Amino acid sequence: MTYGRTFKLDDDGDLSITSERIDLVEGDDKIIQDMRVLFQTVIGENILHLGFGFLKITEDKSFFTEKGLEAQARITLDQYHYELVVNKVTVTLDITNRTASIGLELTLKSGVKLEVFI
Repeated sequence: MTYGRTFKLDDDGDLSITSERIDLVEGDDKIIQDMRVLFQTVIGENILHLGFGFLKITEDKSFFTEKGLEAQARITLDQYHYELVVNKVTVTLDITNRTASIGLELTLKSGVKLEVFI
């Protein structure tokens, strides 16, 4: 199954350019990039699609637990336009540095299994 093609982003989220050309990404790598973009976008940040993204900045931090973030991650994955099965969501919190890491184990409609770390 094809998942389209789009501009490739580097680790900083900038366009990937080699030999003065913008690189493209497709296939499984596009799905992985799509997941990173989805989870690194704050809801309300994309003015063309205000509901797109992961967490909305709010004063209520009650969801900021591993279970709360896992639930939010599953809700976020429902936004994705290609059919996939979420096998596992793993959340690791670093309270000291106020960061969270999310691991996703996904199965695509084609049967391909992917692991994505954000």
